Amino acid sequence: MRRLIDAVGPPFAKEMLLTARRYDANEAARMGLVNRVLPAAELDANVSELVQNIAGNAPLSVAAHKRIVEESRKDPEARDVAACVHLVAQCVASDDYREGQRAFLEKRAPVFKGT
Repeated sequence: MRRLIDAVGPPFAKEMLLTARRYDANEAARMGLVNRVLPAAELDANVSELVQNIAGNAPLSVAAHKRIVEESRKDPEARDVAACVHLVAQCVASDDYREGQRAFLEKRAPVFKGT
């Protein structure tokens, strides 16, 4: 229940639970249940582009962001803030961080190695 309420907010959660109505894809997108709605013919290309975009980012940063988002969803007293701070510090101290800065200044795509 909490995940549903967090995703769509109390008013939509109540509507969904009390009516048991089915929602179409566009309604699900408006409520925040899905990120986007695509025609079936465009799905594979969009998924491929999204995967390539994520894979092109610094692996340490991707992992840190995933963990930090999950920690932020917990009750404040259950969050491991120290672990999040540590992850950010690891990212800032990484070779990939410096590579990202150099690539930006040199106006080129970065080549991340996960170190």
